Amino acid sequence: MRIAVVGMALIAMLAGVPAVAQSRWTHTASGASLPETFEAQSVAERRDLGTPNDSVVDYEAATGTESTTLYIFKASVPNARLWFDRAMPVVASQIPMAIFEAGPVEKIAAFGSSSPTALRQIFVARQAGPFKSTALVVAQSGPWIVKVRATSATLDRAGLAARIDRHLAAIRIAPPAFAADLEVPRHCVVVPRFGTGKPVSPGVEQAAASAIVIHARLHGPTKQLCLADAANARFTLLGVTDEPSSWLLLTGDAGKAIGSEAIGTGQADTRQLVYVSTPAATRGAAVFDAPPSLEAAGGVAAPLLRDPAAGLFAISTSSDAEAASAQR
Repeated sequence: MRIAVVGMALIAMLAGVPAVAQSRWTHTASGASLPETFEAQSVAERRDLGTPNDSVVDYEAATGTESTTLYIFKASVPNARLWFDRAMPVVASQIPMAIFEAGPVEKIAAFGSSSPTALRQIFVARQAGPFKSTALVVAQSGPWIVKVRATSATLDRAGLAARIDRHLAAIRIAPPAFAADLEVPRHCVVVPRFGTGKPVSPGVEQAAASAIVIHARLHGPTKQLCLADAANARFTLLGVTDEPSSWLLLTGDAGKAIGSEAIGTGQADTRQLVYVSTPAATRGAAVFDAPPSLEAAGGVAAPLLRDPAAGLFAISTSSDAEAASAQR
C-alpha cells in the first residue's frame, strides 16, 4: 500500500515537471524546422550547396550504420515525381542495385499533411552486407523539394518505412502555397521545336521582363508544362503547352534547369531567351535571333551553372516580390 502511495505521488510530481523542449534548427530560406536529434540519430553536418536555398543536413547514429540525409532545395519545376525520377540514376550510381530488391514507389504523407505529399521507394538487400535497407524519398511543399536518403543496417522494409514516416512527421514547414504534384506531366501534343538561331545583342530590359514571368512559372504549379521525352540519366526535357518553341531541360537532381523561351512581340520577331534556373535565381544567358539548337543553348547556359554570378541579369524572389537587376 505504501509503495502504491509513493508511486502515485511520484507520478503527480512528474506530471508537474515541464517537458524538456527539443532543440531544433530552422532552414531559413524555406522555413523548414528540423529536430537536432531524431531517435538514435543526431545532426552530424549541415551545409549550403552554393546558396541558402540549396542545403543538406546529415543525421547519423553514434553507433552502427543508421543514417539519414536530407537535401532541401527550391526547385525549378516543383514536381516531386520529376525530381524523384531525376534522383534515381544518382541512387543507382551509389549503391550496387543488383544486390537489392526494389519495392514499389509509394505515395506517402509528409510534414504533418493529411494527404500524400511525397514519393518513397525502399530497397532491401538480398544478402548480408553493411546495409539491410536503403530508401529514396522526395517530398514537396510548394516550391520546395526535400529529398531524403535513409539507410539502415538493422531495419527491414517495414521498419525503415516506419522510421521515415516518423522523421518526416518531425519536420515542420509552413503550409505550402499550392499542393504537391506527384504525377508526371502529361506528354506534349507538340514536341518542342529546336532551330539554328544565333546569339544577338540582347535587349536586356525586355529579356528581364520576360524572365520575371518565366521565374514565376518555374516555381509555381506545373500545369503549363508537358513531358517532351522520358527522363534519362542526364536530363528530362519538358515543353511549354501552346508554346512549341519554348522548352525546359531539367539537369542533375537538385532543382537546376536550362530553358529557352520566346520573347518576341510580333509574328516576325522570333527571338528566344536562353536562361538558367537554379535554387538561387533565374539568370539570362543569351538572346538568340530564332529558336536555338539544344547544343547552342547548352553552350551559352553551361557557364552559368558553374558560375552563379554570371549572366545578363538575375531574377530572384525576396519577400514575395520579384526583383530584376541588370549585371552588365
